[in-house]
Amino acid sequence: MAPIQILLTLLWVSASFLATASLPTDASADDLAGMTRIVGNRRALRCFFRCPLGKKVTPNSAAQATHLIEVPLHLWISKEGTDDEHWSLVINSKEIFHAINFRSTPSLPYPTNPGFLVVENIPFTGSTQTPGRNLIDLGKAKFKTEEEMTAAFSQLAKIGMPHKAHVVGGNCMDYVKMALEKLVEKDHILNIPPIFRNIYDERYTKVRQRIYEDNE
Repeated sequence: MAPIQILLTLLWVSASFLATASLPTDASADDLAGMTRIVGNRRALRCFFRCPLGKKVTPNSAAQATHLIEVPLHLWISKEGTDDEHWSLVINSKEIFHAINFRSTPSLPYPTNPGFLVVENIPFTGSTQTPGRNLIDLGKAKFKTEEEMTAAFSQLAKIGMPHKAHVVGGNCMDYVKMALEKLVEKDHILNIPPIFRNIYDERYTKVRQRIYEDNE
């Protein structure tokens, strides 16, 4: 064999050895086959030594998905059992979302329709945390980010009451139900809590008898 052929053979063997040694210990058969194909190509070989083999390292998406913001939800029933019984959705023990008679909130900056309740969002402060209040645990809403949470609660404040207050579907109980349905729709809660459904169905029967009887 001519000296030049011997030299080329030695160079080829050396390159093959170095390239194979550079592979991860857990290199697959496909990795080895790919190395065999590129050894004869100088440009590809140079790229091989510049670019390490193996899967690209990415953040643990499963761990990120479990890091959610959880916000407690409560149903607040004030003046329970009276003609003035009122339902509100309490968010994180800090804010109230409820539908009230627009005449009791003359400072609201947007127009309202006579006879329709209007949605209001106010702080859940010491003045509203009266003794004997009935707070019912409705579980927790979950959000991926602070921005998503803010957007979701902003939507609750924009819910429009579909009927007048003295028509079925237009009272404060209906608003809380619609707010929970909105959270379900956006996958922030799995479903309307059974405890809410039970109380809603039971109390609405009494409301129909006391208020809506003459309007149906």
